[in-house]
Amino acid sequence: MSMTIAIANPFAPLPVYKPVRVLMVEDDSSDVFLTKRLLNGQEPSCRFSFTDVPRLSEAAGLLEKESFDLVLLDLQLLDAGGLSPLSVLRAAAPALPIVVFSGMSDEFVRGRAMRCGADAYLVKGRESGKLKDLIRGILARK
Repeated sequence: MSMTIAIANPFAPLPVYKPVRVLMVEDDSSDVFLTKRLLNGQEPSCRFSFTDVPRLSEAAGLLEKESFDLVLLDLQLLDAGGLSPLSVLRAAAPALPIVVFSGMSDEFVRGRAMRCGADAYLVKGRESGKLKDLIRGILARK
C-alpha cells in the first residue's frame, strides 16, 4: 500500500481577505492615526479599510451613499456632542454595528450610550487594546 503526502505549494498566492469597511467618525487626527495603526497591525487575516470624517453631518451623508461593516464613533465632534451623534447614526443605519470609542470614561455615559443603541463602548487609551477583538466579536454575530 502506497501513501501519498500532499505538500502545500510554496508558490501559491496568499489568500485574499476582504477588508472590514469602517466608518470612523472622529475629529482628532491623532486618534484617527493611532486607531488605524492599532487595527491594521501585523495580522493579515483581519484588515480594515477606513473612511474617516470629523463631522456627524458628513457621516450621516456617507451612510446614505456607501456601505460599511461598522461605525467607530467618538461622542465629541466638531458639529455635535453628547449622545446625539449616536442617535443620529442609529436612526440612519438601524442594523449597522456602532462602537462608541470615546475619551469619556464616565460609567453613566457608557450606560446611556448602550441604552441608546451602541453595540459597545470603549474608552480610548484605557481599553484600546480590546478594540480589535471586540470588533471581531460584533461582526461574527452579524
